[in-house]
Amino acid sequence: MESSKIKSLIGRVVKLAKFSLGGLLVIFFIAFVIAYWYLGIPLAMLFYLYKYEDRINLKQKKTVAVILGIFMLSMSSYAYSHRAPSIRITEPENEFSVGTSTLVTIKGYVRPKDSSLSHLKKAVEVDKKGNFEFELPVKKERTIVFLETAREDKTGKAELVINRTLTPEERVDKEKAEEAAERKRKAEIAAKTAKAKADLEAYNRSPAGRACKAHPEWTKEECELLAAGKIWIGMPYDILVYRLGRPDAVNPSNYGYGTQYQYCWMDYGPSCFYDQNNDGRIDSYN
Repeated sequence: MESSKIKSLIGRVVKLAKFSLGGLLVIFFIAFVIAYWYLGIPLAMLFYLYKYEDRINLKQKKTVAVILGIFMLSMSSYAYSHRAPSIRITEPENEFSVGTSTLVTIKGYVRPKDSSLSHLKKAVEVDKKGNFEFELPVKKERTIVFLETAREDKTGKAELVINRTLTPEERVDKEKAEEAAERKRKAEIAAKTAKAKADLEAYNRSPAGRACKAHPEWTKEECELLAAGKIWIGMPYDILVYRLGRPDAVNPSNYGYGTQYQYCWMDYGPSCFYDQNNDGRIDSYN
């Protein structure tokens, strides 16, 4: 009994493995057809032709196969000759250290060999075989070299990191430069802080600043509108009172939608202001 269960389990595992393998092969084939349609589609046609098509004879199948073969070779050759260019740096290796030297020779090649090469937008000479060699000055402790190749409308990139040990004199100069940069940074921060403080003090002396200082619950924009003598929809009732004094008449009303208020000043135009939803802000005036 146990033996039959084991055999059944093994059978299921084998079927599952076959199904998974078949699914992976299908996915691989679809990806292959998408990436290399000029090979995948003709191969699928050939497979169908020889496996399932019985309406044409063997000679005709061979003729079609030759035509498709020529097509695949032609398209493969075209794709290869028009492929994206690439760069291979052979010397020095990445993260190479040049000691205290200030010059390094960079060698490598591009493919296809008629691709152009540039470093920081400056052309680098490439020989007929696609090889290149040029000297590059290095002054920093860490230099990143960016190379770019181009051919037709395609480009390729490569980068190389070169490390260098600073001389004692260079290290002293570097420390001095860093100290000077730090002093400049602190001076700029101090200047900005002083300017911000002066601007704030000047603002606090202005009508808008005095209003905001007395009523920190008001926004800067509201204080500036108040100082400019503006009346606006959404204006807080408290700002209206700050500007005009207490109203001569306050008339509440309620028509089933909550309390509404009418505030009127007899010697000012507009003379009446309305808070229609009792939120402390003016919704209309006349």
